[in-house]
Amino acid sequence: MVKSNYFIKKDKPILIHLPALLFMSLFTGIAASAIGFTAWPLVVPVLFVLFGVDIYLTIFISLLMDCGNALVMTVIAARNGRVLVRQGLTLAAFALPWIFAGILIGKTFIPQNEDYFRGSAGYLIMLLGFIFIARGFKKSVPEPEDILTPRYRFRFVPLLAGVAVMAFQVGLVGIGGGMGYAVFLMLCISAPVLTATGTAMLMTLISTIVASVLIFFQIPDTGFNHEILRLGLPMMMAASMAGTAVGSKIAYSVSEAKLNFFIGAVVICAGLAAALHRFYIQ
Repeated sequence: MVKSNYFIKKDKPILIHLPALLFMSLFTGIAASAIGFTAWPLVVPVLFVLFGVDIYLTIFISLLMDCGNALVMTVIAARNGRVLVRQGLTLAAFALPWIFAGILIGKTFIPQNEDYFRGSAGYLIMLLGFIFIARGFKKSVPEPEDILTPRYRFRFVPLLAGVAVMAFQVGLVGIGGGMGYAVFLMLCISAPVLTATGTAMLMTLISTIVASVLIFFQIPDTGFNHEILRLGLPMMMAASMAGTAVGSKIAYSVSEAKLNFFIGAVVICAGLAAALHRFYIQ
């Protein structure tokens, strides 16, 4: 395995593998449309491990893909009335100090823990997918008329804690945060899947803009001449954003039960791909 990784890094330019990278990007976009899935578990192991791209450049690319997907999904969700704008902006502002904290600690954590980026929590992601499939079998619960009524307010404490944890990860290792934000919105204020995802993507848009700018200044000078940045990134972002647009058409055209099945299937496939990455690179 080590030998094959060596040849991929040294003997084959990344753009030879562009079709595979574009397919991965397209799938990432579809997963993002379903539940705000981040590009991190798929993009980081491939670029950093298989192709030897600088870790900060890799994180920057992953954040930009998440940012593009979040932009597309936020616009689509807003047009469909599925974004809690005030709450989303408030939570996004609350997340910013935690992102800054993650960035500061990441300056020490990333160089000393590069092995962390050689795999991802694929099995945990698959578990989440199975949970959504289980939800699909349950009777749909009507959306609350006002999710901010007093009976929900006490759940803001775990919501804020969850947002803080996810935002800290955004800054620390560059994980987009959308799926985590969405899950906490569903658990803590009973937001329906589409509303939770739309609001989470608004939060992710702001989070990834801030995090990508801060990570940008940590990319070494040699990274700016890399072919993946000059040629691959625009096409990968375009493919990912197209996948988000296509996936959203599915998400907004099916019932609540089928939406959970769709999310579960996509998340399980993404988790399986992440787990296979980890198996291959080891």
